[in-house]
Amino acid sequence: MGRIGRKGVGPRPVRIMIKENAHRRKLLANARELKTMAGLNKIYLVPDLTRLQQMEDKKLRDQVKELR
Repeated sequence: MGRIGRKGVGPRPVRIMIKENAHRRKLLANARELKTMAGLNKIYLVPDLTRLQQMEDKKLRDQVKELR
């Protein structure tokens, strides 16, 4: 577990490592429920992606924007 980014610049994300993939999948699957909980609506969970995965994800999001 650790913080990402420079101290004092604003809210910084927290990176955690989960050893078992089953726990990771369960955590990410239930992440959307945080939005409905009082006081936790500004907290979100996202998987850590490699640079290549980030680029592929951006291409897909751009395609969705074009289709809309």
